[in-house]
Amino acid sequence: MVIFIIFVTLLITTRVMSEEHAEVEVVAVEKVEAEYNKDIWIRTLAYLYGVEEVGARKIMECESSMYSEAVNRNLREDGSTWSIDVGPWQINDYYHEKQALSMGLDIYDEKDNIEYGFWLFSIEGAVPWSASRHCHGMS
Repeated sequence: MVIFIIFVTLLITTRVMSEEHAEVEVVAVEKVEAEYNKDIWIRTLAYLYGVEEVGARKIMECESSMYSEAVNRNLREDGSTWSIDVGPWQINDYYHEKQALSMGLDIYDEKDNIEYGFWLFSIEGAVPWSASRHCHGMS
């Protein structure tokens, strides 16, 4: 199955008015469809959500080795599952599935899991991944 992602390319011109002031004008917007590439998706989301790409990659590497199909079942004392952590960011379904769905994201889908993780990282920093702090080194 081929997955496509839409990138938006902005053609920008800059006119320098003075050393302190520059005027930016968007000349054209072009949508380009390209085959899905996880590294490009991560780089794009880091930019869009304004977070450090290296830190985000460290968390995903520590949580799942960047494995899209990673699943961790959280068990009760009786052995039954009460929640599941899924995907590269190991997003917990109990705490985050409803919020993700309200944003139009499915945490069980690789692209959506990565996007939701970036959104969460941009809001809460590394706090949701404090259990793997010993690995990624962020608080």
